[in-house]
Amino acid sequence: GKSFYAASPCQICPDMKKNTLEKLLQTLENLSNEVNVETEIASKSISALKRMHQLAEGEEK
Repeated sequence: GKSFYAASPCQICPDMKKNTLEKLLQTLENLSNEVNVETEIASKSISALKRMHQLAEGEEK
């Protein structure tokens, strides 16, 4: 069988818990809360973001 482990309190983000499906839908419908990142910072972070997506999809390379 599978084992499940609860996250410790330090692994739970109180700000992320403020998000709701309703707020997400409103943001997508209104294209609000846009985040702009400087080009230099974006280019440095893209590889980390791609790796996180690979791990989330189960692609361990």
